Amino acid sequence: MCEDLSPHTDLMNFVKSLYMNEHQIKFADSGLKHGALKFGSFTLKSKRNSTYFWNAGNGYSTGEGLYVVAGAHARQIGEAMKEGTEINILHGPAMKAVPIVPVTADKMYKDDGTNVRFCHDVLETIATPAEALKQLRNINIEIIDEMVVPDFEYTGKGAREFSEEFAEKLRGIDATFVLAEPHAGIVAAALMVKEAYEHGLNLRWGYTRPVPKLEKGDPREAYLVGKMEEGDRVLVIRGENEPSPPIAGDLREGDHVAMVDDVTTDGGTKITGWETLTGYRDGLTCAGVYIQLDRQEMVKGTDQTARQRLKENGMELNAILEAREMIAHYHRTGVISDEQLLDFVQQQADFGAKSPPKEESKE
Repeated sequence: MCEDLSPHTDLMNFVKSLYMNEHQIKFADSGLKHGALKFGSFTLKSKRNSTYFWNAGNGYSTGEGLYVVAGAHARQIGEAMKEGTEINILHGPAMKAVPIVPVTADKMYKDDGTNVRFCHDVLETIATPAEALKQLRNINIEIIDEMVVPDFEYTGKGAREFSEEFAEKLRGIDATFVLAEPHAGIVAAALMVKEAYEHGLNLRWGYTRPVPKLEKGDPREAYLVGKMEEGDRVLVIRGENEPSPPIAGDLREGDHVAMVDDVTTDGGTKITGWETLTGYRDGLTCAGVYIQLDRQEMVKGTDQTARQRLKENGMELNAILEAREMIAHYHRTGVISDEQLLDFVQQQADFGAKSPPKEESKE
């Protein structure tokens, strides 16, 4: 048994006692299916080693994945609003959250008529779409068509109207991959691909990076978020008008902003992102940080978790998944071994809360 192998028996037993609800399991299983969740040996941006990795770009790399992501965040944010949290606008930090906020706003409006605005970061483009396409053509793809889409209102209602009008256009094009150009094209393509899935067409999709990830290596890693394959027939989508940095969308003074993102380790990028927003508009209130996965680790060199650090900065963390519950679920269901669970527990003993935390309960 793992308890006999581990010097951290209390933490081991605590992790093994945790359970996820059905909504969390559905979301986590979708992440596993689409490759958002991977187990192995990884080095994070924080330079820490990790036994698992969460890549949101893989999680929403198909219409099905987008649909699940939209539903999970819409439910998460909708529950906060029902409990009294005032939210005017969703904000998507660059770049992984840029597609998340439009599909979430769309889903919220479609489900119960909740109409929130959304906005997202806009980065200075270093790698132009033309440069990215040149690199991607070298991996044997065929650009079969290009679609330029008009501007539309960045609200749940605007997203729904756009989805209904433009998603049907995907049916008439024999594409195997939808490639979006930043930044307006990403928003449009995400809405179209999600809506197409709801009508029975499950396409792979992705977007070119405005800033290359790597100087060398596979161009699919350097220039692309998504799962493009050799021989793909590619439809390119771009916006008629490209927004200017730093923010696209109708962010107003005095707004109550829900920041929507993929994962947090120490909370630092969320705090920096909030500083960008408050430098752009006055009088903003943070209505919460809504993420997919809380790694439940300590901030390096402190005795604080990311949740505690964010709260000190006026930012309440809300996570669809928490690392300990998720790992317990996948050990319990046989996805990971006793040894992998042990590795995770030792990682938590090194970087996580030093005693089993009493996390806020979730339904």
